Amino acid sequence: MNQSSSNKQALPEACFDSSDRILSLLDMEESDEAIREELSDQPYIIKEKIASGGLKSICRAFNQQSARDVAYAVLLEDKESTENFRRFKREAKMSALLEHANIIPVYDVHVGDKPYFTMKLVLGKNLSELIFTDQVELSLNESLRIFIKICDAVSYAHSRGIIHLDLKPDNIKIDAHKEVLLHDWGLAKRVFIPDGDHNDLAIDEVDSTDQILGTPSYMAPEQFRPHDKLTDERTDIYSLGGILYSLLSRKTPFPRNDINFERRASAPSEISSTNAIPASLDAVCLKAMEHDPEKRYQSAAELADEVQRYLDGFATNAENAGLGTLIKLIFRRHKKACVAISFTVTLVVLIVAGFINKLQESKAATLVAFQEAQKSQKEAVEALIKAEQNFKLYETEREERLTISELASKNIINTPLSFDKWQSKRYKEKLDFALQATPMNLNVHKKLLVLHIYNEELLKA
Repeated sequence: MNQSSSNKQALPEACFDSSDRILSLLDMEESDEAIREELSDQPYIIKEKIASGGLKSICRAFNQQSARDVAYAVLLEDKESTENFRRFKREAKMSALLEHANIIPVYDVHVGDKPYFTMKLVLGKNLSELIFTDQVELSLNESLRIFIKICDAVSYAHSRGIIHLDLKPDNIKIDAHKEVLLHDWGLAKRVFIPDGDHNDLAIDEVDSTDQILGTPSYMAPEQFRPHDKLTDERTDIYSLGGILYSLLSRKTPFPRNDINFERRASAPSEISSTNAIPASLDAVCLKAMEHDPEKRYQSAAELADEVQRYLDGFATNAENAGLGTLIKLIFRRHKKACVAISFTVTLVVLIVAGFINKLQESKAATLVAFQEAQKSQKEAVEALIKAEQNFKLYETEREERLTISELASKNIINTPLSFDKWQSKRYKEKLDFALQATPMNLNVHKKLLVLHIYNEELLKA
């Protein structure tokens, strides 16, 4: 297994092969010109061991030509063999091939009898320390931004035809400026050479050995059966899912000694005791760690995009979000606008409700008025009918009176004029009545004329 660990043990002899003499000279007087001349011939002054891996030891060294400290990688003395020399030189060339902001850059590669290569000296902690031992807990968003940078580095390596095959928090440095730097390409393979690439690093042979290489807690299932399962870019996707798993839950996906090919990871939220892990990130993590490579994300860029979608407030593709979740995310993305819209809608609803209430009151008043109008109309119709009936009765009575008057007038006219005083008075009354009934009757006027003359009423006559 390839397990990296930092310690302060004594330097391996391989580190001292070119520096024993230098360190002994450093103990002498600095004013000695001979010392300075001999030191000036040495490009690196080895200071201390800072880490070790499966094949190599990493020392802190001072580059006299550039006047800066570097990380100096040298093959462990007890690992010196033809095959290990070949693997070490290949790692050096492969590391030098990768130039990315989130990959530790290589400065110098020496592939002679005592091969070494130097890299940027990164002062800081590795991601494993931040996740499992650091007292200051990373926030969820900080963890996800770190993870996206790791995915970017892996995506770049894949574009150069290189798969890492040992992705884990131990192999990711976080420097003093919070920059994320991926390193340790000791198990990496080149699976293709992109167009326009003039590097002489050839494609590695397909897996053919039964030897299991990697870190079990973060290894993909196909790495446990290299004789019948080919590793490719999706193998790194599984390990990236394991790193996301640890960032979310602060625990490893599997125990360090678990090499069961059929193992399946539980959701991070099920084992986390401190963090509330969103279901969408649970889904992303488990999809990246699918047992079948075909069901995983097919590229590191696709995985990074999913995490970025979460950070941007969108639903991830892995969660198959329902309508309620989509609406909730829309509100979260546009909180201010949604609050303003909600306030406006509420205000409009209140105004409309008030208008409807007034309309209902007006409708009720209109209904009462309509009912009153209907009642008045009914009474008016009844009064009109009664008036028509009364008018008809009046007409009938008037005609009857007229008929009676005419008949009476005829009778009066036909009554012989009497000059008896009493009868004359009664006759006068009858003639007045006949005149009222038939004002234009000449016969009545004639008789009145005679009666006035008889009564010596000449002016009236």
